Amino acid sequence: MAIRATSTLAILGLAGLSVACGGTSGSGAAGGGAATGSDGGGGLVLDANGNPPCGTDPAKQPARCYDDKGGIRCKTNTGYPGDELALCAPSEADGQLIHFGPSSYDDPAAVEPYLLAAGGEEEFCMHTQTTNPDLAYYKGYHGRMRPHSHHWIVTMPLKPTAPEAKPYVCPPNPSDRWVFGAQTPQVDVAAIAGDKIVQKPGDPDFGAAHDLPPLQTLLLDMHYVNTTDQPILREAWATIPYVDAAEVRVKVDLIGFYNPSISIPPMGHVVTPRVTCQSPTDRSGKAQDVYLGLVSGHAHRRMQRLSLWHDHADGTHELVYEARNWHEPGESMFRTGIDNPPLPVAAGQDWGGKSDYVHVLKGESVSFECEYQNDRTNTVTFGDTVADEMCNVFGFYYPTTGQMWNCY
Repeated sequence: MAIRATSTLAILGLAGLSVACGGTSGSGAAGGGAATGSDGGGGLVLDANGNPPCGTDPAKQPARCYDDKGGIRCKTNTGYPGDELALCAPSEADGQLIHFGPSSYDDPAAVEPYLLAAGGEEEFCMHTQTTNPDLAYYKGYHGRMRPHSHHWIVTMPLKPTAPEAKPYVCPPNPSDRWVFGAQTPQVDVAAIAGDKIVQKPGDPDFGAAHDLPPLQTLLLDMHYVNTTDQPILREAWATIPYVDAAEVRVKVDLIGFYNPSISIPPMGHVVTPRVTCQSPTDRSGKAQDVYLGLVSGHAHRRMQRLSLWHDHADGTHELVYEARNWHEPGESMFRTGIDNPPLPVAAGQDWGGKSDYVHVLKGESVSFECEYQNDRTNTVTFGDTVADEMCNVFGFYYPTTGQMWNCY
């Protein structure tokens, strides 16, 4: 039976690697162990580590609980929207928590740098370091961001950098290798091959996982847009559970395709030039055969269509992904057993994708373009704010060539 892909894209996406509510969990808690028990008093189902469900009412949420996506939450009490979303730190043996936010909620000086004034918009960054002393691997994660987030991107700079005392305003920096990225407030990836897919020996993605180097410098990049009339607190959490290195057969890496050549005249209609991304090369410059594992488009509200093709060696161009809703671009996972919404995208359909492997051979490429309708009386160009536009494609590929597959 085919499984419809439903995991929200947190693309294989800080005062420290801890959260104020703290806490550790036993094996499986980082991924939200399967519900296996009951409290015996009304059918409340506990998870494998004895955590109750969070429920749907934040006011009644237990201090520690599991949510409907398997994330283990440790509720905070700041009074700002999103207190119920805070994630608990897993045990050091099981994984780690990446936290972008105040080191203390009781210290106004620690909270102030993370506040955003009413009507404000800002992209800000800071560095931190992973806590794993040895090479680790992961194939899934949970992420939570307080309301009004635009994106959260976590990358691995080549140059070690000490953590800053507080975040600073920064421009986008897409060239570093990514750990993950998120464009939705809650992100949950249970497995790189899909949370309900059973990988078998012989599958191209059997044993797929992403590496996490030991004591690696991370750059945390967060963008918020405050559409309210009150200050908001900018904060995010992500838990990354480890997998046994002995189970890893294929290493994956992320993709970042960008089209900066966007210019939409006042009230005008435009289709961008198509950007072609050749099959990725290793560090010696030699092209490799790879599989596209997952893709998702990213654009702003003027986007009417984002299309991605697999350009075959015989000269044909196969449409493998298309989004028609900038706010719900979907995420197309490419393998057998996945049932993506069909192509071509029908009227009223947000997105569609090929429901099979996408194998990009040496010498082949993928290409993409965007279509826009400008609703403003000024020319709109490429940029990171809501007044600008983007035409980006994110996701992952395998086997890795040893670096991120970037294309501009």
